[in-house]
Amino acid sequence: MKKLIWYNPDLKQYQWGSGAQYKELRAKSINKDAFTLLFKFDQSNQALANKIIRELNSARKDESWESELKEL
Repeated sequence: MKKLIWYNPDLKQYQWGSGAQYKELRAKSINKDAFTLLFKFDQSNQALANKIIRELNSARKDESWESELKEL
């Protein structure tokens, strides 16, 4: 089974899951056009997917902190 990595604009974080999960979340979103599909991978690469998600969300938090600093 293929898995996907995407950006969820409603939660402001990167997520991963099945194509069905992606489609369901996107269909329920008020920001459908802002969902970004980043990567497709095989189930066997689940550890890699977890690492990618952690790094992307960590980088996103760092970026948010920098924008808050600029507002001071």
